Amino acid sequence: MFRIILSVFIGIVAMPLFAQINMQDSTATLVAYWAKGDKLKYTAESYTYEIQDNDTICTKNCRELVTIEVTDSTADGYILKYISSDSEVYYRDSLSNELQNWIAKKTEGIPLLLKTNEFGNILDIVNWDEIYNTRSQVLDSIKTITAERLTKATDGQSGEKIKQLQQVMAAMFNGISNLLLNKNVAINSMPISRALAFHGKRYELYELYEDNLKLPSPFDQTPIDVKSEFWFKEYDTTSSWAKFAQEMQYNSDQLVNSFLNVSKIQIPETEREHIFLYTYFTEYIHTNSGWVDDGLFNTVSADAKKTKTNGWSFEIVTE
Repeated sequence: MFRIILSVFIGIVAMPLFAQINMQDSTATLVAYWAKGDKLKYTAESYTYEIQDNDTICTKNCRELVTIEVTDSTADGYILKYISSDSEVYYRDSLSNELQNWIAKKTEGIPLLLKTNEFGNILDIVNWDEIYNTRSQVLDSIKTITAERLTKATDGQSGEKIKQLQQVMAAMFNGISNLLLNKNVAINSMPISRALAFHGKRYELYELYEDNLKLPSPFDQTPIDVKSEFWFKEYDTTSSWAKFAQEMQYNSDQLVNSFLNVSKIQIPETEREHIFLYTYFTEYIHTNSGWVDDGLFNTVSADAKKTKTNGWSFEIVTE
């Protein structure tokens, strides 16, 4: 999943939400209102498109089935069992494709037990020791694979070319390692984390909410300044659908420094000024049932040579 120059591990899958809608004063409050035994499934898709020289190229397209079940409910929060399965993985880059298919094969079906507060915000992965041990074994295999590929790729190459390939391989391995073995990264990059960010707050219809946030970098978890705007955009009284949307702009200088800290790859100063990261997220909530039906999350990044869109889309499975 790790790509050079501002590819981020941001994704989203919907969670059960309860939106208390009061149309007399056009307000909505998002609250986790779940019960033990609640269970839902979503189809989720993640993708990456690059635009370069007026050409649009798909460099990644992955699909999976996500199952979420409430296994415990208390006054202080919930325990959610999260399982991904039926993965279909495509990366245009052959090595990334091989590694990500390997990761999916070895990790899917293994439940993550997520602890939340009373609003539904994820606080911890309860069975992290078990997850860490499994992922460590996967990472050992990846290290062996990348070493073999590096040996083949550098055969007969010059010293400078070998150095460049070593940097690329190291950046890829470090990114995968950080995603798999850093618990904070694992929580923040999980496909459900963004959907739970606004629980416990009241919103007015059509009102724009602005906030200056400190969010962890997708690369090394250092805090980055982020400007956030959020709307309760639409409410259909007939169908009971409510639409929420959010936009976020990351501080480019801080993001670049975070990337350089992990990758150790040098980016010319003339190219850094063209680098940015922007996200846009929408989701629909059925207020009578309390479940999110579908959503879309896009992250647009750019450098001096290309523009890239990383995204997640999801849709509830009706059985």
